[in-house]
Amino acid sequence: MSNQMREILGEIGTDDTIPGTIAVDGREYIYLENIKGRPLSKQFYDIDNNFQPPYPKDGALNSTGFMLGIPDGAEFYALLYHGDIESWRKCVKKSAISMKIKYATIVGEFFCISDGRKIGISQCTSIRNVNNLNN
Repeated sequence: MSNQMREILGEIGTDDTIPGTIAVDGREYIYLENIKGRPLSKQFYDIDNNFQPPYPKDGALNSTGFMLGIPDGAEFYALLYHGDIESWRKCVKKSAISMKIKYATIVGEFFCISDGRKIGISQCTSIRNVNNLNN
C-alpha cells in the first residue's frame, strides 16, 4: 500500500485489539460458546432466531469474525451489538441460556464466562477471520 493510501485509509488488517477490551461508545461485545461441528453462520442464525420479547427497538447484531480460545480448548466467538444495547444484551443472553450455551464478556483483563469462571485474557488464544469456518 502506498504511503498516501496508508494516510487516507490507515493500516488495514493490522489491528490486534481483542473485541471488548476497549470500550466503544454505542457498542457492546458478547462472546458465545462455539458448538464445534456446527457452522458459525448456523450458530448465529440460531441465536438471532431464538430471541424472545421484548425485542430491541433499533440497532443490529453482527458477527465480528473473531474467536477466543480458552485453556481447556473451548472456543467463544464474538458478536457486536449496537443501538438498543440493553435489549440486545438481554435477548442474546436469554437466547444463549435457552439454548444451553455459555456466554462471556471481557471485564478488565479477564474473560468472564457465564458459568462463573474468570480467565486472564493473556491465557487465551485469539483467532481472526472465522466467519467462513465450518467448525
